[in-house]
Amino acid sequence: MIATDFTMYGHPIPPEEATEKLQKAYSELEEMLGSIMPHVQLHATHALEDMKCFTDPMKLSRTHPEIPLVWFALMRLYVAVKDDFPYCKAFNTKMLQGLGVEDAEIERYLESIDEAPLDERLTLLLKKAIKSIYDSHHFNREDFEELYRAGFSDKTIYDAIVYSTGFSGIARRLNTYLVKGAMG
Repeated sequence: MIATDFTMYGHPIPPEEATEKLQKAYSELEEMLGSIMPHVQLHATHALEDMKCFTDPMKLSRTHPEIPLVWFALMRLYVAVKDDFPYCKAFNTKMLQGLGVEDAEIERYLESIDEAPLDERLTLLLKKAIKSIYDSHHFNREDFEELYRAGFSDKTIYDAIVYSTGFSGIARRLNTYLVKGAMG
């Protein structure tokens, strides 16, 4: 079993203590995500008016017309492992398992991105999204041309890059607030 019950600094307001407005937000988030995770509580507690920066990417990952949910979870897991974000590692591993990805497939993928349980086209998009996080200075016309030749539209490329680079920032924020001693 993968532990995903982490504690956060910053005194997030738990659902049972939420005001009416915050309770409404928690209810919407629980409906969308299945639970109210600690980092969601933290964000809602301190930036309820800005929850769209968290919820819109989550909605996009579940409804994108060209990029499947498994792609988003694989991208997040790659970043979580590379940058050692324990909460995100646990959460996305659990999500991938729930999406039917076997542990052996996850292990092969983490050893080589080419082993992602995706078709060649989506693996290319995954590689380019990861390049946008870690090597944006060298992302160039050739990268875009390769994505265009694979049949991706400007909008899908933009969505993948914005989501991926945005996730990297959110993961860093989450890791900053994570109570490290509480990890199992």
